[in-house]
Amino acid sequence: MMTVAPTEKMNFGLFSTRLYKGISIKTSLFKNSYEVDVVLLQKWIPLLIMNMGVRSFNLLFYGNTKDRDFPLPLLVVFQSESLVELNLQCYEIIIEIENPQILESVQIHEYRDWFFRNRNTHFPHLKSLNLHSVQLPETFDNFSSFFPCLIELILDSCPGLKEFRLLSSSIKRLTIRTDRINPGKRIKAFIDTPNILYFEYSGHGFLPSIKFTTTSNEWKSEITLCYRLEPSDNDATSWFLKLNKLLKALSQSHITLTLAPYEYKKLHINDSYGGFYKPVVVEHLKLWGCSCLDPAILNCFFKIFRPCYIQMGNGLIKFNLAEYISKLIPDETGRYFWLQDLEEVSIEVWKKKAKEWHCVEMTSFPALCSQQQIRFRLTWKEQFSL
Repeated sequence: MMTVAPTEKMNFGLFSTRLYKGISIKTSLFKNSYEVDVVLLQKWIPLLIMNMGVRSFNLLFYGNTKDRDFPLPLLVVFQSESLVELNLQCYEIIIEIENPQILESVQIHEYRDWFFRNRNTHFPHLKSLNLHSVQLPETFDNFSSFFPCLIELILDSCPGLKEFRLLSSSIKRLTIRTDRINPGKRIKAFIDTPNILYFEYSGHGFLPSIKFTTTSNEWKSEITLCYRLEPSDNDATSWFLKLNKLLKALSQSHITLTLAPYEYKKLHINDSYGGFYKPVVVEHLKLWGCSCLDPAILNCFFKIFRPCYIQMGNGLIKFNLAEYISKLIPDETGRYFWLQDLEEVSIEVWKKKAKEWHCVEMTSFPALCSQQQIRFRLTWKEQFSL
């Protein structure tokens, strides 16, 4: 890959002699020569991509232009007959593509918004679309119709991602991250992806409302939740109910669930809450933070789902879950009723050479604390097995 940083000393002739057909161009803008750079780019990008057969174009912008007397944003329009890969990491430059016939991969970071010069523009061969902090249009429901062959879609902290429908028979990998979106905005999504193989969601502070429709027999989902539960029965109960709905929507997949509380407050949750007909099977549960092991919280979790494997974060690696659970003996009210469905808790260690998990004796646990790759295997009664 060639890296090119145009300056006022360059001219197009000198710049173009360094390029060859089929090359990948990476262009960087620096604030000390910003005005010159953007003018050159506005002229050169269309010529380079149209006339020199460029297949990969990478545009990055560095610097702050708030105090500059320069017309922004700058618009660059070009036709793409050879471009296969496009990567944009800039805020003040708008790229519009006409007739992107063979473009296969697009990655855009920190962008004002995403739109097309021609509203009827289609990307017939685009397979991967990665949008990070990109303002999505209100007409997102029709978004997927522009990409009939899209296989992978990543929406990372995109403002405007509130309520949408995604219908696509081609998408196999879907990632939605809301870590940098206002926690007060809850996402509602209806996702119809019959051929999905992998779904990932990560959020900070709130839970999405997602409905999934798919015909896939074998697919995986990874959910990462950073949360804070307030010491109020209503607030805490509401959060657990939303978690239950989310996991129910993904119950046909092999679920990996990561729970990471970023603030711990002692909760007083009504023990009568719950009443779920059948807990969801979670294949892998990862716990980060001591509050996850609060008896009241753990009890609520196991009312909603039954994990097959549990891994602890670094701060909990010395915590013997098997010993802890054995002490949760049901009282007369049957508070920890899920213990009746738990048959066994065992410890497994990851063997690097064999690249597989091995079961070890419970008495060996103290000597295993220095090893990072430890997990607990929970065996439930048949009705809760995978």
